[in-house]
Amino acid sequence: MSEVKVEVESIPLKELLEKNLTIPEYQRPYKWNATHVVKLLDDIFEHVMTKEKQYRIGSVIVHHEKDNKLYIVDGLQRLTTISILLFCLDKKDSLLLNQEYKHKISKDNIVYNKNVIENWLSKIQDKPTYLKIIQEKCEFVLFTVYDEDEAFQLFDS
Repeated sequence: MSEVKVEVESIPLKELLEKNLTIPEYQRPYKWNATHVVKLLDDIFEHVMTKEKQYRIGSVIVHHEKDNKLYIVDGLQRLTTISILLFCLDKKDSLLLNQEYKHKISKDNIVYNKNVIENWLSKIQDKPTYLKIIQEKCEFVLFTVYDEDEAFQLFDS
């Protein structure tokens, strides 16, 4: 039996932005609604702005392919929401929004949640500072797996 190679790292959002993340064909649609989005935004604000702490947004499982792309196996909902947030904060090259979302459900939810996020952000007075802080203080646990079957097994467990 061969040894499975899995790399695990805690990675700040600003470093995750530099990764070559890709939405694979098999990925399900983006289905987060306003409740999910506002909960995430409130949690981030509470931790990074109020308590001035690091905030671990969650884990992301990616499958590293020979083409040096990191195919998202788990974490698409959070990553898409963070991508929309970054876009609304004028970071137009934000994570996944340059990717093609094939499902109409995904496209509709992105548009809807963009409005939710813009409304939520209306209470933030210094958006450039907020953007800088969340890029530094928000982090993910990134699991990089080099075998697609193993990536799905990790996801299932």
